[in-house]
Amino acid sequence: MLLAGCSRKSKDAGIGRIRFGVSPHMSMAGIHMAHDLGFFRRRGLDVELIVAERTPEVLALLAGGKIEAGSMAIGVGLVNAIVKGASLRLVATRDGLTENCRDNSRIHGSRAAFPKGLRNVTQLRGKRVAIGNRFGTPGFYLSKHLELANMTEKDLTLLNLRGPDANAALAMGRIDAIMGNDTDADMTFSDNIVQGPSLAKVFPGFQHSFHIFGDQLLRADPSIGARVLAACLEGVREFQLGKTPKFTELFAGSRNTDVKTWCRDVLSKDGLLRLDYLQMYLDWAMRKGYLEAGVKVEQIVDTRFVEMANRQGF
Repeated sequence: MLLAGCSRKSKDAGIGRIRFGVSPHMSMAGIHMAHDLGFFRRRGLDVELIVAERTPEVLALLAGGKIEAGSMAIGVGLVNAIVKGASLRLVATRDGLTENCRDNSRIHGSRAAFPKGLRNVTQLRGKRVAIGNRFGTPGFYLSKHLELANMTEKDLTLLNLRGPDANAALAMGRIDAIMGNDTDADMTFSDNIVQGPSLAKVFPGFQHSFHIFGDQLLRADPSIGARVLAACLEGVREFQLGKTPKFTELFAGSRNTDVKTWCRDVLSKDGLLRLDYLQMYLDWAMRKGYLEAGVKVEQIVDTRFVEMANRQGF
């Protein structure tokens, strides 16, 4: 676990250092940009970035009160933690689907399985399809693809495989397609892999990753949380203007990717939450039996901070 802290103490009595949990992905660039360029410090905040390898680590730290904020994709584990009493809330959008960018709703196929291209979900009948997380947005996206094609999971052979392992298996033709790929990996677009259908046109701007606040920030003066988000959003603006945080460059090197190929428009410019899209995910999870019945989006969000950040500007 990597630590990157600021030396100055927060000017806000009772809040102290704010530990912000992130995982190593390009979509965290706005947070790292805010840290690198001093946007947190300029707002009187002492923010320490804690980099965990995977989202469950960030969730565990948040639920255990070990960090005050985190950033992660929506998932059943996060929602269940909140519904069962964890003092956590989704407070702003981090990123979502954009038509002109790579996105996690796109199905990718092996050229060996689809030599003429993968243009229609019906081509997946009887094929071996890897899915990274059936309980998170990859599972949601796959269900929507199949629903639109009048198909079900029974029409596929689903394999539990994710990340670099899934990408490698796809490139070598050991599996036929993948749902929920690692969009930070350039190998996803090798000559052995073809791009298939995406949901970006069906659900434009669908939000799948969020900033989360824990108990201390939720109970503190809302202006503190608003400043945290304003700094992150200013970081997003700088990232989209072409600047690249140091951590992102190191991450790109470790993944053998080129920062220049990354599409920066996936990050939300204002962080405002689309409650209808969030409820759509919750309804799907309840139908699948992953969540108890009756969960409403209002139970898991707190919009005060991002609305205040947008009113004040960043």
